[in-house]
Amino acid sequence: MGKTKVIVVIVLIIIVGGASAFYIFNKTETNRKLENKLTPLAEDYFQNYMSANTGSNIYEVTLKDLKKANEEDANYDLSSFSKCQDDTTVKITIDYNTGKVTKTETELNCK
Repeated sequence: MGKTKVIVVIVLIIIVGGASAFYIFNKTETNRKLENKLTPLAEDYFQNYMSANTGSNIYEVTLKDLKKANEEDANYDLSSFSKCQDDTTVKITIDYNTGKVTKTETELNCK
């Protein structure tokens, strides 16, 4: 292989590696933004529509739950989640003694 071919291969590897890194970073940043939008909606849904009296300390709020609430009387802005499946979930952990949210964990199912 000539010197020019080696340089071309190295440049191609750098371009593909850079594009892959950008894609991964962009996807991670997009997911973080979606999680930051979904978590407060799920917490609000939990406070307004769910009961902490079931003896459990972990509750799940799905995108489907939020859509159903919108069909009834809620006004959740779900426009950012058009590419997400209904089973996108926020798990809410509460302190059973106080009923306060102590932790949230988001499981996005988006394209």
